[in-house]
Amino acid sequence: MLSKTDFFKILTVTEAMLTDLKEIGNLERMLIKTIKYNNTSLNTSIAEVQLSELERVMQRDQSLQKELSVLCEMLDEFLESNFDWCCEHLNDEQQILMGLK
Repeated sequence: MLSKTDFFKILTVTEAMLTDLKEIGNLERMLIKTIKYNNTSLNTSIAEVQLSELERVMQRDQSLQKELSVLCEMLDEFLESNFDWCCEHLNDEQQILMGLK
């Protein structure tokens, strides 16, 4: 069982990971657009490099998703055991993240 201190640490890490995943998603979309552009403008060597970068970014995204899943399970278990405490002590953003609002 998580302590309340560990809970807040994991919650903070989870929030940061969600921000990172959003930024990675934006990067993926940008790379896809530039790959499409470079493929149509016959810059295939540039498109190949960008495709390699996209694959690397997508692997990182998958890795973060797996790590995030484990953290979310830990947070859910804590929430189940400490529902009232979470309702009292989490700010609005944290309550939204935890599905309380």
